Amino acid sequence: AETTNGEDNFHLYEDCDKDDYIIFNADGTVGSGEGALKCDDGPNTIVIDVKSWRLDGNKIIAELILENDPELEFTIKSQTATSLVLVLGDIDGDNITTTFTTKP
Repeated sequence: AETTNGEDNFHLYEDCDKDDYIIFNADGTVGSGEGALKCDDGPNTIVIDVKSWRLDGNKIIAELILENDPELEFTIKSQTATSLVLVLGDIDGDNITTTFTTKP
């Protein structure tokens, strides 16, 4: 799920994008892939702009591949055995909250 300033954005995603996943590996690398619903035929078409990540207190620092914004700071709002809620604060005045859940 994803919200911006409290507004639910998840309904804006195509169904084939809603089951995509991101893997935060223990070695600081990031992986990604498509779930069962594919947007296009062929190999994995998921492009993630995160090169690496690290923990810094209650923040996840993500190093991006993009040249104009090399790092983003996500605050960990909550974490359970099955979900991780991250807040990316004040991007052009917006507060973006993303909830990651484990695959069933």
